[in-house]
This record gives sequence, C-alpha cells and structure tokens, in this order.
Amino acid sequence: MQKSGKWTLVLLVCFLFTRPLFARGDKIIPQVVDGQGVRTKFAFLNSSEVETITNAKLQFFRQNGSPWVVKTSLGEGSEFNLNILPLETLRVEILGQSPAVTAGYARVLDLEMDNSTFSNDYNIGVTVFYEIFSGGKLIDTVSVPIGEPTVNWVFPYEVDEGGGLYSGQAIVNLSREPNPVELYLLSP
Repeated sequence: MQKSGKWTLVLLVCFLFTRPLFARGDKIIPQVVDGQGVRTKFAFLNSSEVETITNAKLQFFRQNGSPWVVKTSLGEGSEFNLNILPLETLRVEILGQSPAVTAGYARVLDLEMDNSTFSNDYNIGVTVFYEIFSGGKLIDTVSVPIGEPTVNWVFPYEVDEGGGLYSGQAIVNLSREPNPVELYLLSP
C-alpha cells in the first residue's frame, strides 16, 4: 500500500469510530445566600430521554473560595453528588437555617467521562433563585443568572432610586491567581 493510501485508511478508521463531542462543562452560580429570612433554591434538569446523570456534583464555596458547609434538602455539607433520572428535574433548597445571612457561590461540576451522539445526553439545565422573607412573609424573589467562564460579557442594569430598584452583579474568580476585571458602565 502506498503512503497516501495508509493515511486515507487511518483517517477513514478514525472517522468511523469517532463520536461527536458536545460542549458541556462546569456551571457557576455566582450568588448563593443562606440565613434567617432567605432561602436559595435550585432546579437541575436532565434533558436526556435515556441517560441518567450520576457523575455531577454540586459544590458550595464561601466568597474567599473555601468550602462552605450548608444545610440543604439533600443533607448538610459543602459537596453533594447529583443523581438525575432521564427527563427529571431535581430540586435542591438551602434551608436558610444559618443565624446570620451569608453569601457565597456554587459550582455544578461535570464529571461525566462519556459522550453521546445526542446533545441532550449528560447535559444539566440549571435554574437558581432565592427568596427573601420578612416577618414570615415572602417579600421578594431574586433570579440568579448562571455564569459560564468567559472573557467578555454584557450585563443589563436597571436603577430606580425612588422605587428602590437596583441591579447587582457577582463575579467569581475560578483561578487561585489574581484576575483583574474591568467594568464599563454604558448609558442606553
């Protein structure tokens, strides 16, 4: 067999035995709160019709990056294994039992080594919000956008001082090194 024929055969074999890869990766929840009068709630969706997600973890961290032990509907700890059946939504709640309101962040760690020919397999959809209570009554619900590690982004802000409406943003540094960030406020 000639040299070019060998490479054609190698490429053909690689093509026939290769499965497509779909981007999944870890997900960052940049703002998680716990304490009297506030509860953070998570919904994890397995969008696959056939695959069970068993190789994922939910981890909690304090703002300084150290592990954060919280009481949740899954138990008490700083790290929890997620087991989500096909088309199931797993709901997890921080119980809000800490005496002082504390903030941190969370990470959904994707440890699945297998891939599939379907983009929905092993993909976890995440929704997060927290509820604020006063005198036992719900007074506000705050949605938390899920962050993907990125270099550049735009975030809409809204401010109405008279109406008490303000916007905020939490930024998480995933490295152990200083990571400078530049913010530019733009008017509409």
